[in-house]
Amino acid sequence: MTDYNDDMIAYVRYRLEKAQEVYGAACVLYDAAQWNSVINRLYYACFYSASALLLYKQIFGKISFRCNWAVLKMYCSDRYFVCR
Repeated sequence: MTDYNDDMIAYVRYRLEKAQEVYGAACVLYDAAQWNSVINRLYYACFYSASALLLYKQIFGKISFRCNWAVLKMYCSDRYFVCR
């Protein structure tokens, strides 16, 4: 592996760990009935997961993180939010 690939894999792992961390926070907030904060944490858990996937598949590259809405639309429906 090249240094770039090693760095990319390390960053993907970091993003997935971050997603797990904020998902755990969402579960704690859920138990405390803090609904707005739960939604916020779930949004970021999905965002970190999606950005890790895009980077791993080398789709993200030089695209700004502002494209997160386009990514999230793939995982949303009109009635509920689905994290995959």
